[in-house]
Amino acid sequence: VPDNISTKIPAMVLVHGGGGKAYQNWAKQWAGYGYAAISMNLYGKDNEGNQVGYLRHIDTDDDFDVEETKLFDSWHYQAVAAIIRAVSFLESRSEVDKEKIGIMGISWGGYNTAVTVGVDERLSAAIIVYGCGELYKNSVWTREGHVFSETYKQQLDPANYLPNAKIPILWLNNNTDHFFPLDSYQSSRKLTKGKNYAQIQDNYA
Repeated sequence: VPDNISTKIPAMVLVHGGGGKAYQNWAKQWAGYGYAAISMNLYGKDNEGNQVGYLRHIDTDDDFDVEETKLFDSWHYQAVAAIIRAVSFLESRSEVDKEKIGIMGISWGGYNTAVTVGVDERLSAAIIVYGCGELYKNSVWTREGHVFSETYKQQLDPANYLPNAKIPILWLNNNTDHFFPLDSYQSSRKLTKGKNYAQIQDNYA
């Protein structure tokens, strides 16, 4: 949180990408803007990378070929559950304005953010960098031949939840991202019902 708080302040949930962790500097950056901020590790690790919870991998066939019986234990499901708990934590803080809790996700964090904005109505704004839905239509994983189960398509893909999103969303991407390509990205973006802003640029890092 920022120093010398005198009034309730807005807050941000910060969602890391694949291979990421809870980034303290990222949270401090937002605190410098006047926000309360939380960054959590979605792989069950502490800030030093030590495993303190159950490890769920991504980038394996099982991440997309999810069986109905293993839905609740999938990494995608558990990651979104962790984000929702982070929103609840911020909401419980006395210094936080409950009506002004936003979220920012990058890459896989953007993917998980795209789900969360459609299931958690407490969020007031979002920034989605790279991540999107409809990966089974076009992405590096479809070209590599990964199997996308019907359970994944119907219950884990962000496109199922983005139509519920009514908050302002800023979408950021570059025009050469092969993980989250522009056609899947744009179709996901157009599913939302709130104000929608997008910036696509060369060599965005």
